[in-house]
Amino acid sequence: MNIKRLGPLERTIMEVFWEKKKADAREVYSELNREKQIAYTTINTTLTRLHKKKLLNRKLVKGRGGYRYVYTIAKSKPKYIDQVIRSTIDDLLMRFGNRTINYFSESLNLDEEDVEKLRARLKELSHE
Repeated sequence: MNIKRLGPLERTIMEVFWEKKKADAREVYSELNREKQIAYTTINTTLTRLHKKKLLNRKLVKGRGGYRYVYTIAKSKPKYIDQVIRSTIDDLLMRFGNRTINYFSESLNLDEEDVEKLRARLKELSHE
């Protein structure tokens, strides 16, 4: 599982959604423009990217002056963080194998059962 990391603006926008749960581009723009100048088109582009990364759902709704997308969170913050951690550890295991296991074992004082879990995960990853 390769989780896409978020850039600074993507993180800021996701923080808005993790708090509000639902918003359109205009609402996000208003929220973020209190702190610094960001173009409305930049917000729209970033919302589209977050939708493509499956972090936001969107629904086309009719409003005053035409149609607009309303976005909702697709992934809670804890779930996203867990996936980033798992992806990072998997990446370390795939790239550095037993060195990663040794590092975790020594620095975290893992017991033999946990070390075996890491070895099993490394074996799974090498067969994917």
